[in-house]
Amino acid sequence: MLEFHTLNRFHASGIHLVISALVVGVSALFVFMFWYPGLLSYVSGVSDIFLILLLVDVILGPLITLIVFNVEKKELKRDLFIVGCIQVMALLYGLHTLFDARPVFVVFNNGRFDVVYANELSQEKLNKAVYDEFKSLPYFGPKFIAAQLPSDQKKANEVMLSAVAGGDDVQQMPEFYLPYSAAAQSIPRAAKPLTDTKVFNKNKLGDVDTLIKQFSSKGDKIGYVPLVGKSKNVVVVVNMETAEIIMMSKLAPFDESFGTSSIDLKSILRKK
Repeated sequence: MLEFHTLNRFHASGIHLVISALVVGVSALFVFMFWYPGLLSYVSGVSDIFLILLLVDVILGPLITLIVFNVEKKELKRDLFIVGCIQVMALLYGLHTLFDARPVFVVFNNGRFDVVYANELSQEKLNKAVYDEFKSLPYFGPKFIAAQLPSDQKKANEVMLSAVAGGDDVQQMPEFYLPYSAAAQSIPRAAKPLTDTKVFNKNKLGDVDTLIKQFSSKGDKIGYVPLVGKSKNVVVVVNMETAEIIMMSKLAPFDESFGTSSIDLKSILRKK
């Protein structure tokens, strides 16, 4: 076993690299298993943020150790302690950022799913929820739920005007949240045949055919509903009879040449 005073800068930097990689690896496992499971990391664009974490904790830390390490320096332990503290603070800050922006609800409304993030829902908004289960945010993975515009036309118009103006839409208003079971009839009506995705994925026809073949034994029972995320939009494969969510696919759910801004998509989909 190597003793501290026998290490050179390359040994120290290598050990630091291994420790940093292990810590970041465990963090990544937690982040992508619990906060951003499945394709939710893809639709949320979280990879860029995690790449910054990777650069800071796995590359910069060991690199600084490579530069400052010298067993003859009296301040060596202090310097290494400072480097470690900077790394830990950077990691905690990054993880806090990811936690604060994690997906908390995937809301079905008006023929599509919208991903809602923790930083979009204040406690003041949550307190307006009718159902107790929506008065707090889930910590480990988002919940699939439904939302419905109020029956009062005046209030419904206010919500739509807010959305068009770039404000909150119904999916960011917990007072309109409903259990997912409330959409049991709406989702099958909104779902479209998987073959429809060929129009929007002409450069991925092989992937479309693979997806269709995967569910060929179920006939016309399987369809898809668009899911709109912060960074990407994907296909949610559903059972068109029971509204059961089966899986997500990276296939484009609609013509994205219109743009992916929330205002554009809301306008396009609501006209249909």
